[in-house]
Amino acid sequence: MVRLHAHVKGAWRGEAGGYLRAALVAGVFALLLLVVLTTTGCDSCFISSPSSYLEHMYNLLVYVLIYGMDGSATASSVQLPGARVTHQLSVSENQAGAPGTADCLYWPPEGATNFVFGDAPANPNGPAPFVFEDLPLRQLIEVSFNLPTLPPGQTSMEAVETFQCDPGVGSPSIAVYTTEIGAGGVGPTAPAPMALQADPALPEIQATGPMTAWTLMQWVDPPPNDPFTTDTCQQLLDAGRRSDVFLAVRLPLPAHPANESAPVGVSLDPASPPTVIVMGYGQGTVFTGTLAMQPARGTQLANLLPTAPGSTWFAFGLDPSTPATCPEGINLPAAQWGAKFEGDVYFGNLPNNCEDCVLPFYACYEGMDLARGS
Repeated sequence: MVRLHAHVKGAWRGEAGGYLRAALVAGVFALLLLVVLTTTGCDSCFISSPSSYLEHMYNLLVYVLIYGMDGSATASSVQLPGARVTHQLSVSENQAGAPGTADCLYWPPEGATNFVFGDAPANPNGPAPFVFEDLPLRQLIEVSFNLPTLPPGQTSMEAVETFQCDPGVGSPSIAVYTTEIGAGGVGPTAPAPMALQADPALPEIQATGPMTAWTLMQWVDPPPNDPFTTDTCQQLLDAGRRSDVFLAVRLPLPAHPANESAPVGVSLDPASPPTVIVMGYGQGTVFTGTLAMQPARGTQLANLLPTAPGSTWFAFGLDPSTPATCPEGINLPAAQWGAKFEGDVYFGNLPNNCEDCVLPFYACYEGMDLARGS
């Protein structure tokens, strides 16, 4: 975990100067093996405040929204397993100069079924994400579906859906919508006709120019007896390209109406994408991989990892553009290498820019065995 602090300058070191260390959690937790970041105390984990070398300006030209049309779809209500819900998807201007259209992707909750779209995506039969190309700004897309059913022995769960739109300039805009599901929830459990709302309070232009982002830099030291070789690199790279290895960060969300999505403050600007970097101490960078978000894991992480009000788990995995082969000749001794995650986040819509927020961070492996040093 990392505590955001406005008065500490540096790259995520604790007060004692030690890097955050990784510890392998023994056993399998629903087939999700977690490498959890730990320190001697999270109060000693810091990130630099925005400064001349961490502050970035980025453009977020559009704003995306998921709107719950069902009267029962509020943050305080619980939906029945399998209930039929109707949501609207929309994208609007966030900054002056936004183009008239955007390419959009929609990830429904994992386990949702029987999708009906008011305007068909390019792939109406799936699989997710559903693709909307050149979607005009302020056009409303209605989608109805049945929520997931509860897993055996489980009495409640959270269902997470994600909508992302890319105007082709600056960073794509991302929003998440969470529905609580429980055996004592409310209906309806069958499709109910609902009038398409003309405009669910689509926002006016939010920003007059580029927005300020922070660059997160999370250092991780591996288990002390593990070297990093070309073979080790290739095992992890192959697992990452299969999406078996990924990173999860719990991000705070701004206050929002109960039946509307919340914007996720992650910059995915191609000019400054999230990355993972492996470095040998005294030898510099030996591997760099670009990361892409994995919204399909939203429901999985919401129900496996510790939750907190007003936050969401966000997963990053290796982008398919990452080279498929590790460099030859990597041979870093144990305790002489580490990895660093870098990504830009925007917290300007949170109180005090989220100063002193604590962001839990997991490196995750889905499977039975994790690649180790060879």
